[in-house]
Amino acid sequence: MSSSRDMVKKFHSLTPTESPMSKAIPKHKCSQMDKKLSSPSLPQSITETCRVNKSSRKPKTGCCGKRKKNIKRNNVTDTKPDANSLLLLDQSGNVSACSVSNVHIHGFGAIPVLKGDFKSLPTKAQEFIIEKARIMQTSAIYLCDGSVFEYEQMIEELLRTSATKRLVASGPNVLLTRTDPGDVGQASARVFVATEQRETTEATSAGVLSKFAKWISVSQFQSMVASRFLNCMRGRVMYVVPFSLGPIGSYNSLNGVHLSDSVYVVLHMHLLVRVSSALWDAIGDSDFIRCIHSVGLPRPLTTKLVRNWLCNKEKSFIGHSMEKREIWSFGNGAIESSLLAKECVALRMASAIGRDEGWLAEHMAIISVTDPNGKEYFIAAAFPPGCGKTSLATMVPSVENWKIQVIGDDVAWLRFDQNDGRMYALNPENGPYSLIAGVNRRRNPNMCEMMSQDVFFTNVADTSKGRPLWQGLSEPLFEDETIVNWRGRNLDTVSNAAYKHFDQNNSRESNSISSADARFSARWKQFKAIHPLWENPKGVPLSAIIFGCSRSEGMPLVVESHSWTHGVFMAASLRTESASSNRNVEHDPMGMGSFIGYNFSNYIKHWLKMESTDNKMPKMFFVNWYRRDFNSGKLLWPGFGENIRVLDWITRRLVNTSEGSQVRVCDFLETPLGYQPSEESFNLKGLNVDWSLLNSVPAEFWQKECDAIEAFFVQQMGKNTPPEMNRELEKLRRNIKDDHYRQNK
Repeated sequence: MSSSRDMVKKFHSLTPTESPMSKAIPKHKCSQMDKKLSSPSLPQSITETCRVNKSSRKPKTGCCGKRKKNIKRNNVTDTKPDANSLLLLDQSGNVSACSVSNVHIHGFGAIPVLKGDFKSLPTKAQEFIIEKARIMQTSAIYLCDGSVFEYEQMIEELLRTSATKRLVASGPNVLLTRTDPGDVGQASARVFVATEQRETTEATSAGVLSKFAKWISVSQFQSMVASRFLNCMRGRVMYVVPFSLGPIGSYNSLNGVHLSDSVYVVLHMHLLVRVSSALWDAIGDSDFIRCIHSVGLPRPLTTKLVRNWLCNKEKSFIGHSMEKREIWSFGNGAIESSLLAKECVALRMASAIGRDEGWLAEHMAIISVTDPNGKEYFIAAAFPPGCGKTSLATMVPSVENWKIQVIGDDVAWLRFDQNDGRMYALNPENGPYSLIAGVNRRRNPNMCEMMSQDVFFTNVADTSKGRPLWQGLSEPLFEDETIVNWRGRNLDTVSNAAYKHFDQNNSRESNSISSADARFSARWKQFKAIHPLWENPKGVPLSAIIFGCSRSEGMPLVVESHSWTHGVFMAASLRTESASSNRNVEHDPMGMGSFIGYNFSNYIKHWLKMESTDNKMPKMFFVNWYRRDFNSGKLLWPGFGENIRVLDWITRRLVNTSEGSQVRVCDFLETPLGYQPSEESFNLKGLNVDWSLLNSVPAEFWQKECDAIEAFFVQQMGKNTPPEMNRELEKLRRNIKDDHYRQNK
C-alpha cells in the first residue's frame, strides 16, 4: 500500500484543472477496483474522482467490485471509481487503486478520508462534519493539520490551476493569484445576520435600511442556506480546518472548525490564523465556532469560468447565525468572503460574543511606540479601510531614536484586567491580509522586506522577470521587462509607467496595474519589527486609542477627546471619504461599520459601559492624514514616517507631569472638537507645512457635519439613540459658536 504522503499527493493529481470549456458529464456509477489498470494516456491534470450517485453510496468493508466505466471527455478517457476507492496515478502515469479510511454516513454511504484520523476527533466535531458532508454531498474529506508539508502540498495543488502562479524572481513560495474581477472584496449587501428578533440586529427607524448588520429571519436564513448548499460539494474535496483566533489553548482565544472546498482558502488559513491538529485537544468536549464555505460549483461544471477562478457570483451569500455561532458562505472565492475566521468571526461574530461577555472586538491595529527616553506605550488604532492603518502599524519613523513595533494590523480584542484595571488589546490573527496600493520600499521598507518569501499576492500585476507590481510601488523596470496587469492584459509602453504614480481615482480602471482591492498575505513572524509580546495570550496594556479618517477638509490633523463619553461620540460620528473617484463621504463609526454584528444602538451603549470607576480608561485621539489645500488639491501633511510626530505629541499627552522634570510640557489648544496641539508643542523641525490650515476647525463646515451626524443617528438608531450621544451633539453645536474654545490653554 502506498504511504499516506504518496496517497494524498496522488489523489490531488486527480483534481482537474478547472477549464472555462468544462462540459457537463453524464451521471454514472462505477464500483471499486482492486487491481492496477494500465492507462498511460491519461494526463494527470484531467483525471478525477468519480461523482457517484447517492444510490451507489453503500457502505462497504473492502474492495470487492471489479467493474469500471470509461467515459470519453474531450478525447480523453476518465476512469471512474466509486466512493470507496480512489484512482491514483503513479510516476509513469498508470492508474492504480488504493484504499483509504472511510466515514460511513447513515442514508448516504461511505466518504473517503484522504488524510487524518476521523475517529480521533471530538464527538461534536465529528457530528458537525458528518452533518455538513451529508448536506453538501462531498466526495472526500481531508483533515488539515497545519503542517509545513500540508502547506507545500496545497501550493502544488493550487498551481495546477491557471489562476495562480509562482513569482520566481521574488523568493521561495511567493505566489500570485488573479481572481474573477467580479469576485473582488466583500459585498456588504449580501452579508446577513440571522436572529429571532429584528431588534437584536437592526435599530433603524421604520423604513430605513441598516448601513451595518443586515437582519434576516431564521426561516429566511434556513431557506437561503437550503437553496444553495444542497449538493454544492458534489465531486469536490471538503477540507476540514481546525483554527484558533488567538494563541492555541489561551483562555482569551476562540476555537473553530472551517469547512471549505477551496484550496486557496486552506492556504490562506495557514498564513492568517493558527491551524494545528493540536486544536482538536483544545476543543475537546467544548463548543466551537462553525464555518461552512463553498465556491458553489459542484461537478460537473455547467458554467464557464473566468480565469479558471471558482466562484458563483450570482448566488453569493454570507449568513451569520449568532445563536448557533455558525457562519455560511456560498459562491465566494475572495478571502474577505471565504476565509470566515477573519472578518466574519474575528470581528462580526466576536463583536456579538464580546457584547455578551463584556469585551470589545474592534477593527484596529495594535502598535508599540517607544520614545527616545526608552519609555514604551501601547496604542490601538481604528481606521476605515484604505485610511492608513497598516501603514501606521508598519511605519519606519522619520525622527531619530523613535521605534515602532507591531502587535497586529487589523483586529484587536479589548478586555479589562480585573487586577490592574487596565484595558488590554490582543491580536487574534497570525498574519496580515492587507491592501497593498501605495506600499513601496521608501515608505514601508519593513513591509516590503516581509514579502520576500511565503507571501500571497492577490490581483496585482507581474512582469516578464517574475516580479510583482502594484500601484504606487514606484520601482523601475528593466529595459526588456513587460507587464501583465491584474486583469491579465499586456500593457503598452505608456501604461507600463502608470504604476509609479499611484492615484486612487484611477485604480479601478481596466488598464490599471492592480485592483483597488489588491492584497498581500503573509505571517507576522516574518515581519522584522514584530513585537515580542505579539502572541501574549493576555494582550498588551493600552494607553491610548486612535481613530482615523480620510477627510480633505474640516478635520484637523490630531484631536484629543475631552472624556471617554466624548470620545465615544466622536468615534460613533466618524465620517470618511471613500476611495472612489467621487470621494463620497460615508459614515463609518469606530471604523467598524462593515463589521458590527448586532444592533448599532446597543453597540454604542456597550462602548459607553466600558467606563467604570474600577477601570483605567485609555485616552482617545482622532487623526486625519488626508487634509488637502483647497486651491492646489495637494495633501497638507506628508504622512507615512512623518506620522511619528503626531505620535510624539500623543505620547506626551499620556505622560503624567508628576513623573519628573524631564517631561516636556505639552501645550494644547481647547477647540470645539477637543484638545489640539499648539504649534509650539509640536515637532515641525524639517517640515514645511501650513500649520494653521492643517489644524483649523471651520465653523461652517462643522455646522453641516452636526446636521449630517444628527440625521445619521436618527436614521440608524431612531428613538434608541443613547442620550449621551444627543447631549454630546448639542454640546458640539454650542462649542462651534463659542469663541472661548479657540483660546490657548
